[in-house]
Amino acid sequence: MVSGLNELIPQARRAIASNDWAAVARIAADIQFRFPQKPDGHYLAAMAERKFGRAEKAAQYYERALQLDESRYDIAIEFAQHCLSLNRYPQARSLLGNYVGRADRSPVYLDMAGEVYSAMGLYELAWPLYEKALAIQPQVEVVQMHKAACAVYLGKIDHARAIYRSILDKTPGHQRAHFELAQLDRARDRSHIDEMEEALKAGSAKPSDNIFLYYALGKEHEDLEDWAPAFEYFERAGSAVKTVAKYDVAEDVELIDAIIDTCSTEWLTDGASTDTTARTPVFVVGLPRTGTTLTDRILSAHSRVQSAGE
Repeated sequence: MVSGLNELIPQARRAIASNDWAAVARIAADIQFRFPQKPDGHYLAAMAERKFGRAEKAAQYYERALQLDESRYDIAIEFAQHCLSLNRYPQARSLLGNYVGRADRSPVYLDMAGEVYSAMGLYELAWPLYEKALAIQPQVEVVQMHKAACAVYLGKIDHARAIYRSILDKTPGHQRAHFELAQLDRARDRSHIDEMEEALKAGSAKPSDNIFLYYALGKEHEDLEDWAPAFEYFERAGSAVKTVAKYDVAEDVELIDAIIDTCSTEWLTDGASTDTTARTPVFVVGLPRTGTTLTDRILSAHSRVQSAGE
């Protein structure tokens, strides 16, 4: 029986690699039938159900897999990640609290746990996980990017800048690193603009491949009050986004109209609490590039305020 399971697991991995989730589901069902006390069939079924968009069903499979083998930190951390899509934040945090210590030798799952904590606004818990992951595999750019983003929320701006710079030293055309670097501060000269324009020349001619660079260039030209090139790059970015985004302005209009109709003065004051000791959400709203991200970072720097992210 063991040899049969050892054959089925590699088959499932190959199906995952080829994005054949119907095959993954079939293999998962086979494992569940032939090896009912093994967690692997339920784990694979959870992965397939997530791809099929059946979130609650996936959660049930994750729970059953952990019941069969409570030592599987990989299943637990992936389940925690899945809990975010179900708004089960307490359960996600509990899973990570119980299992993340068992993943000390896995940079993949340390990084995944860090991303779950970050998604919940718990950047101080995510930070040491990124550090551990990079101590094991220092040159993994995706983890470096995650750590840099976390550093920004923790107020470690110089640390984030150093990470982005180290990535760009190695990969000058790394568009996301250029974009994030541009967001850290107001441009004071053309030095970074020149770097990005060189990267643009050396990279793909396809506009949809250059969206991050267009936005970063627009932002830095705007910082320098070079209005014409700023407008040009923002326009190019918007046009490129349209080619890849499934966006319908009518849906936004419908949503905004529904909010206006629903959120009247009476609706906002109905049931309002007068308890000044209660934990109260603070909503930061505004149009793009009006300072909402900066306001969020300033507020979340307070010891009694926790950001939920954008």
